[in-house]
Amino acid sequence: MAEQQPELTILFADICRSTGLYEKFGDLIARNLVSQCLGLITDQVRQKHGKVIKTIGDEVMCTFTNPDDAVEAAFSIQDRVMNHVSSQYIAEPEHTQIRIGLHHGPAIVEEDDVYGDAVNVASRMSTIAKGGQIITTQATSSLLNASHLARTRRIDRLKVKGKRDAMEIYEVVWQPESVTVMKDDTVSIPKTASELLICYRSQIIRLDGKSALDIGRDKHADINMDDALVSREHACIEYRRGKFYLVDKSINGTYLQTPLGAFYVRREEILLVGHGRISPGREFEQAGDVILYESI
Repeated sequence: MAEQQPELTILFADICRSTGLYEKFGDLIARNLVSQCLGLITDQVRQKHGKVIKTIGDEVMCTFTNPDDAVEAAFSIQDRVMNHVSSQYIAEPEHTQIRIGLHHGPAIVEEDDVYGDAVNVASRMSTIAKGGQIITTQATSSLLNASHLARTRRIDRLKVKGKRDAMEIYEVVWQPESVTVMKDDTVSIPKTASELLICYRSQIIRLDGKSALDIGRDKHADINMDDALVSREHACIEYRRGKFYLVDKSINGTYLQTPLGAFYVRREEILLVGHGRISPGREFEQAGDVILYESI
């Protein structure tokens, strides 16, 4: 079948910290909670004229013919998860938050899957989003109707992997009360001249505010780790708003030891402060060589 490259809006919706639900509520309730969230996401996508492409673990990938339908679906997903799913299990809202990323652009449609730059950018927007957020690009926000455009605000300018130039990042605010508070569409973000020193085996890499670092099993990764528990694109370290963040994109998560304590992140991000150790995919007791970092 010949490849098509139509303009589509790609949307990723991900259940935040789903592994923690099993620890807090037990297997049965957590399984039902995750299942209801995924079912609700797919239902809202279809009701808003979208197409579910696939479910990847606790994340749903879907497409729309225009960004306004995608934004309407995102609004409905966030509202229904917070006000309907959580209340059934007497859960605090943060226990079942959804993070959503979307981007509009040319995509390659091949049988039942979609590929291309628009997919990669939308996926990146999803990893940038925090629980309860809807994140998109300036290019996509400019295509929205007046009603939806009025609910956007610029939050950052970031270097995205695969893009030569930094991209303007926008939040689409879905809660009406938030729109009232966030009147200005720009956020004053102090910049600092921070640098981060990364050491792994014989590698020593100095990161500044213009650079990013990829960690993974892929041979092209800046830090290549030949470990079956490390994903091909496991994590990256990015500089935003004057600080360095580790962004995990993996299946098995990343373990960290910092001056603030020990942490485990999976498909989330964490601020890197002071100095510490990073172990992708394995607990420190089981790890061989680990990544060392130090703020300088």
